[in-house]
Amino acid sequence: METKICKKCGKEKEETEFYKARNECKECIKAKSEKYRTEHPEYRKEYYIKHRESCREKDKERYKNYYKTHREEVKARKRKYNEKHREELRLQDKKYRESHHKQMEVKRKKHRKDNPEYNKRYAAKSREVLKDTYIKACIKRKYSLATKEITTELIESERELLKLKRLIKTKTKQNGK
Repeated sequence: METKICKKCGKEKEETEFYKARNECKECIKAKSEKYRTEHPEYRKEYYIKHRESCREKDKERYKNYYKTHREEVKARKRKYNEKHREELRLQDKKYRESHHKQMEVKRKKHRKDNPEYNKRYAAKSREVLKDTYIKACIKRKYSLATKEITTELIESERELLKLKRLIKTKTKQNGK
């Protein structure tokens, strides 16, 4: 294997330790670059600010294309990450909801107002599949309880009660025909 002498450190090294058409070894170039970065931090900030927008658009486009071709891999990676960091993510979400409660409420109200058909479909589906939110609303109406007072056991009991009522109603309709 051929060797070369670094102009900076004066050591004899293999050609693979050099970038093409350079007389300084990779180690010396990296050290020089690191030294410059630490001595001129404002340059990096200015460069980043200047090129942030164009890079953001390019990155979005690149990610979209990557996602299109590797959809299942990305989903699997996200699932794995979410499973591994479940508690941490849950705490982050809770903290965010607490600190942005008013903004989120304003958005929800605006969405409800702007999308009445969506709301009707969502409510119908919630009733049909007996979602927890629907059952909580029923319990609140029926028993005048606060949300914090409603336990999972109470939700499950009410769900079973509603299932029984629906079953009785369908049986009586069948017998009445």
